[in-house]
Amino acid sequence: MINEGTMLSFPRRRESRYRPRENGKPEPKDSGFRIKCGMTKIKMAIKHRQHFVVVLLSFSFFIGYLLLPMVSLSENPSVVVVKVNSIPITLNQVEEEIDRIIPRTLFHRNVSPEKRAGYRKEAMERLIDRELQFQESKAQGIKAEKKEIKDKIEDIKKRFPSNKEFKEALKRSKLTIEDLEANIEKDIIIEKLFKREVEDKIVVSDEEIKAYYENNIQKYKELEQVKLRHIMVRFEKNSPFPPLTKGDAGGLNEGKGEFEKEGQGTKVKKTRNKEEAKAMAEGLLERIKKGEDFAALAYEYSDDPYRVKGGELGYVHKGRMMPEIEALAFGAKIGEVMGPLEIEQGFYIIKIEDRKQGQQLSFDEVRDRIKNKLKEKKKKERIEEWLKTMREKARIEYLQPVSP
Repeated sequence: MINEGTMLSFPRRRESRYRPRENGKPEPKDSGFRIKCGMTKIKMAIKHRQHFVVVLLSFSFFIGYLLLPMVSLSENPSVVVVKVNSIPITLNQVEEEIDRIIPRTLFHRNVSPEKRAGYRKEAMERLIDRELQFQESKAQGIKAEKKEIKDKIEDIKKRFPSNKEFKEALKRSKLTIEDLEANIEKDIIIEKLFKREVEDKIVVSDEEIKAYYENNIQKYKELEQVKLRHIMVRFEKNSPFPPLTKGDAGGLNEGKGEFEKEGQGTKVKKTRNKEEAKAMAEGLLERIKKGEDFAALAYEYSDDPYRVKGGELGYVHKGRMMPEIEALAFGAKIGEVMGPLEIEQGFYIIKIEDRKQGQQLSFDEVRDRIKNKLKEKKKKERIEEWLKTMREKARIEYLQPVSP
């Protein structure tokens, strides 16, 4: 992952000149403009929500579990670590829950026993919450229909190339089809309880939505935006010019230090120093002013991942760009090309393609957005209250430490 604000290295070898977006090129991950996408906040929100949504263990978890490698336990897997109203939860169940918590992309290859042990407390608390919900479901007489269970089983089977591989996955996971059916039945019952006790009790009135809008009206003001393209020419400070990446044969300043020959006429791109980068950027600007296509030049020469889109950044509002770029962009006219502007280890050329004036969004435009926001807030509060109440009424006995 590219950290926010990281200046990027030269792109990989370029196979062809600029073509429109339908050429199948991947979307860029970041830009030298350091657009502040707010990913940190998004990740925090997702993590926070997952902590509470974990009360619902849908049948898809079992699909993931069937695909996971088995982890050997150094302790006795059948030892009971906690009882919830006399119902036991074993170390083996805790370890299986850890397999669901650990990011599946790791495939458990780099997870040490010490790191796994660090997840045990979380895994055990998740299982306690789930057991409490199952017990409450039974107390309320909630049941799962046979057809519901069968449909879930069929959905799981579809994830496997054949029925044989499905059975082999069950065997590897030390599960019988009866075990899987019982787990799915439990999940369906819990889902129904969650809907009854949480989702069906969340009500957001029009008055609440209107009041929130009026009290937070500044949050729903659309800022002025500009649509722009850019070219970034990177340079290395105090560079000894070691070869970095293979380049194409069409260097802008070929014969002037941009490329050097290697082997049988292969051209290898060197890192540029500041003077070379500035000269290259000035040359590109001159070509643009003479009528050459900005997007094509960006695709060919920009040292930025947005080159695959011809340097297009789309609409960007104030506060999302580096201050130097922002001052230049919002002070320019539509169609104007400016630069080169030196920032850190690159020279930038930008083109303003369009502009949108800032405006206040109306209540009707943001009504659904506010409703969903308030609904999620109430749901979170309801889940916290609900789980707390069930735990206060329950008898939870911690019998074994879950960490080594």
